[in-house]
Amino acid sequence: MRTQDSDVWFMCFNGNLEETLSEWLVIMPLPFISLRRITIAKIGIVVLFIAICAGFSYKNNVCKTWSDYTIKHVSDSCKYNPDVNANMISIVQRYNYKIQTHYVLTEDDYILTVFRIANSSSSFNSNRQPIFLQHGTICSSEIWLQRGEDSIGFHLANAGFDVWLGNTRGNYNSPGHKFYTTQDSKFWDHSFDELVLDIPAVVSYIGNKTGRTGDLLYVGHSIGSTQVLAYASERPDQAKKNLKAMILFAPAVYLDKQGFLVNLVALFPIMLASLPDRESLKPFVQYIQFADTAEFKKFDYGSKGNLKKYGTEKPPKYDLGKISVPVYTFIGTSDDLTPFSNAETFHKELTVYNEIYALQNYSHMAYFLDANAKEVLYKPFFNLLEKLGTKK
Repeated sequence: MRTQDSDVWFMCFNGNLEETLSEWLVIMPLPFISLRRITIAKIGIVVLFIAICAGFSYKNNVCKTWSDYTIKHVSDSCKYNPDVNANMISIVQRYNYKIQTHYVLTEDDYILTVFRIANSSSSFNSNRQPIFLQHGTICSSEIWLQRGEDSIGFHLANAGFDVWLGNTRGNYNSPGHKFYTTQDSKFWDHSFDELVLDIPAVVSYIGNKTGRTGDLLYVGHSIGSTQVLAYASERPDQAKKNLKAMILFAPAVYLDKQGFLVNLVALFPIMLASLPDRESLKPFVQYIQFADTAEFKKFDYGSKGNLKKYGTEKPPKYDLGKISVPVYTFIGTSDDLTPFSNAETFHKELTVYNEIYALQNYSHMAYFLDANAKEVLYKPFFNLLEKLGTKK
């Protein structure tokens, strides 16, 4: 874990929970959202806070089963992996790959760090098929390399792809802004809707840098998938210009309220203990709104706030029917956070060509941790790339 944050994460309860939460949010720092606005948001944030406090952390950071993570300080099934919580450069260099660091400015002035990797025999100047990997929430680009040489990022590089790895605004790799620092509350005042603005900035940059605008493959996990769905629905013409296909791992769109909250609480200690990064609180309020209403929509500020923000009492929905880039979704049959029915529901709204791939017995984080990834995930994934005419 990152030792500079360890003491903060153990500062949990201090009398009144809501007062403690607001103090903790300032320390982190994260924006304090009014918890009285939406009951389900208040409940969700409280349980999320409890889960976060439970998540950190012992020297062992890799376990064979999910249940082992709850006792990883004493479990013989857990071990130490130097790649967990290591930074991108150290991981890439440890396995003798090449890496470049790029900085991308968004339209609302955030500075994103994007990494580009290649195997030792490849050149960054060669004309290779570009592919962009976008992580999910409370993660970073390192998640795509967490399996060492068996990581999907390295497999893509070995297959001859021009591999780019993104980092969401505010995570440890992307702490920059033209006017604010991470100590400013305005830096953290962004919802999921603003996270979506990261996508056009990065995919346009990659197209310009590689000279292959419109040929980029987008691969996202969880909220990283949801971001590109929102982008492609809001700016369909621009997305079609920039992207060749969208490949989605466990996209979070239409969520079951009860199941989402229960499984979020169950999953967060594991994610934070093994894959921690930092994130604004406001997107989590919006994810809970997604689950509470079973709608894929913009942030709900309440009727008055919505009138001021959108000109309507209710926030507008993301219209998936406007997407004009082919969609290929991989979804686990054992994913209780974003279940298979979630994928089936949003795919029915798509008017563009689309496919769903069922991954047997796959949970939400199995894409990075499953010992059988070669057969269950990599085989259909690389077969899809070959079908798209992109495999090198």
